[in-house]
Amino acid sequence: PSLLDLRCKQAWLQKELTEAILGQGAVELDLVATRDNVLGGLCTQLGVDESTGAISQGTHASAVSVRFDGENAVGEGVRRDFLTLTTKELLDPATGLFTSKDGGRTLQPHPHSELVAGGDHLSHFALLGRITGISMAHKEPLNAAWSYGFIKAAFGYKILIDDLKHIDADLFKTRVEFMRNASEEELAALDERFCYETMDDVSGVLEPCPLKEGGSEIVVNKANVEEYLQLWVEYRIVGSIREQVDRFRQGLGVTLKENVRQRLIECCTVTELQLIVC
Repeated sequence: PSLLDLRCKQAWLQKELTEAILGQGAVELDLVATRDNVLGGLCTQLGVDESTGAISQGTHASAVSVRFDGENAVGEGVRRDFLTLTTKELLDPATGLFTSKDGGRTLQPHPHSELVAGGDHLSHFALLGRITGISMAHKEPLNAAWSYGFIKAAFGYKILIDDLKHIDADLFKTRVEFMRNASEEELAALDERFCYETMDDVSGVLEPCPLKEGGSEIVVNKANVEEYLQLWVEYRIVGSIREQVDRFRQGLGVTLKENVRQRLIECCTVTELQLIVC
């Protein structure tokens, strides 16, 4: 399947998603939105718990139609307008849900979104996952410039050390390339352990986060530097935003079922998936 061109992959995905939303017993989901508060009541309508972001039992993929309160218009154009407005509000930097590490070109979840956006931040990521699934099912790419790392994490691609190049080229050079090429003596001088320093949300103090059991006692050397870099990059890309990614994937999973998601990541590159979704 990976040898097929993008049009064939899109056609296959569309067939799978259409079958999911029009399966046995499926009914059309009629959403009612308000233009001056487009997210108001949306969690309830899409089966997302407003406090935890958990997906309600019985929530299933459905064809979706949208109507704005006080307006009579319906159809694909209205749904497209709704998807554009909801995505714009959820991705607005002012909300604190997303941040950029490349000057605003791409976005990824803010690791401290709870502090910035509030205690209900996870419900917004689940909601965005639901919106993404709906947009994919209806062939409506989102105006969402998500980072390479977030796309990989959200759809379940394996995180590789070299992925850091796409996210922070300078850090890849100064951290990964330096440690890969360092001598045993240079690594010993660094005295690096299998830990990642992270800032405590309350105290603001940097604290060590073990990358594996007993990591604070394991010194990095030539024999284990690749293992260390793999774990360090995984934490750098996913570890600090794991809750946000998990909720997004749960919301997305209502439409994009596990078997389809697995086949999707087998046949599509990350770049191809970015083109399909965004």
